[in-house]
Amino acid sequence: MITEYRALRASVLRLWAATKTEATQTDELQQLTRFNEAIDQAMTESVARYTEQVNRSANLFMGILGHDIRNPLGTILLSAEVLTRSGQLSAKAAEPIVNSAKRIQGIIELIVDFSRAQSDGVMPIRPQPGNLEKQFRSVVDETRVRHPSTPVQINATGNFDGAWDEGRMGQLLSNLLENAITYGTKGEPVTLTMTAGSGDVKFSVHNQGPAIPAQDRERIFEPRSRGSAADEQRAPGGLGLGLYICREIVRAHRGTLSLRSEPREGTSFTVSIPR
Repeated sequence: MITEYRALRASVLRLWAATKTEATQTDELQQLTRFNEAIDQAMTESVARYTEQVNRSANLFMGILGHDIRNPLGTILLSAEVLTRSGQLSAKAAEPIVNSAKRIQGIIELIVDFSRAQSDGVMPIRPQPGNLEKQFRSVVDETRVRHPSTPVQINATGNFDGAWDEGRMGQLLSNLLENAITYGTKGEPVTLTMTAGSGDVKFSVHNQGPAIPAQDRERIFEPRSRGSAADEQRAPGGLGLGLYICREIVRAHRGTLSLRSEPREGTSFTVSIPR
């Protein structure tokens, strides 16, 4: 598209120059200036409109994909459960099916959340009264089951009653823990530290391992962005949506998400949200 506009500009200017027989007048220079400004404006608006249409189509596709895959995926999980209960399939044989289906389900949820955040401008949440420590301990227990070789520790001090979207907060912590386990040093502990203030609560997820390069520390929160080549090798096939979803969940709760990563200290993602 840009090439076509350039060709248009060049053609018009060439034809204009070919008709010139006398010295250029002031009004002609003004017309030439306006012509160039008009071409630049048309080019800018066309590129912006094209980009918007591409993004809208991509988000619509991901939303439809996420919605339509949920039904057959639910059928797979239900069928595996029925076959196991009836004795037609052993629990050991069903385990890879269930695990794979749950992994696909997690990817679909990321896609749907990404599509919602892009279309609505903010992640939709439904805050309800609850205790964040109690919920987070359940998420940590689930993570320990999925990653038995990685110690996951939790340190909590204070009262953690408040009003949040518990599902989203659980998703936030689960994503941060998975990220820490995936990119941290294998076998080294991952630590969740929770502290309570009068009007807000804070929690951080820390792991030991290589520091995140300075040039990646902002980019990894952007959608469909990955870290360095080494990170790609350790976690191939990712969508690059996990940390973006985390950022949007925190933003929807009017909180902040910060990152600190040093070679000797390890990496910490810290969240602060109002009660």
